[in-house]
Amino acid sequence: MASWLDASDVTEIEPHRFRVLITRQRVKTVLCCCFLFVCLFVLRNVMDLQEYFGRIGFSGTYEKPDLATLRTVHELHVMSVPFENLSIHCGERNTMDLWIIYEKIVRNRRGGWCSENNLLFSWVLREMGYKYTTLGSRVFNTLKNDFNPMDSHLINMVEIDGKSYIADVSFGVSCQIWHPLEMIAGKDQEQPAGIFRLLNDGEKWMLEKTGRKPLVQNEAFANSSLVDKAPAKTIYSSC
Repeated sequence: MASWLDASDVTEIEPHRFRVLITRQRVKTVLCCCFLFVCLFVLRNVMDLQEYFGRIGFSGTYEKPDLATLRTVHELHVMSVPFENLSIHCGERNTMDLWIIYEKIVRNRRGGWCSENNLLFSWVLREMGYKYTTLGSRVFNTLKNDFNPMDSHLINMVEIDGKSYIADVSFGVSCQIWHPLEMIAGKDQEQPAGIFRLLNDGEKWMLEKTGRKPLVQNEAFANSSLVDKAPAKTIYSSC
């Protein structure tokens, strides 16, 4: 009894009132425990941009949402967080819950598949003050020589100084872009992974990749044996 009330209180209170006070004390204790549990749960699930920066090794500053900072953060994410689909094979539940993805990639230092990485990156864009739109896209099926019928890939379109850029931190393999691509149709954009270019047929944008040298546009000239060229590889499209 002493842990709940003083002995003097016990002798002066009628039995039924004593039981009421005991109940009230217990309710207050339970409420305090619940409050502490909720606080711990919230703190555990707080998503912190600086913690994300530590995960990818970004130590710079971002005074404004400019292209240079986006290029740096984009490349660091690609270099630090691998494309990974182990959850599918290990019986783990796949989810698009941003808190769970953050816990997996940032705190548990795991990788993620395209939708997980690019959804997390959309949160990064928002926290850093970028204007962006998350888009679905269809991967090109080389066996069918056509795009898949359903959106199966996630990307972000970022607007900076009146220009639009594609940010995709998780396509994987040799078709992974390191830096954002400016949305200009037909322009070769050289990156460490190769030459990328975006095409627009009036209805959708398509991403292609060639080798490490620019694609020769003139077909007659491209057929010459004197030209060192690489065929273009279609990657995905987005409306």
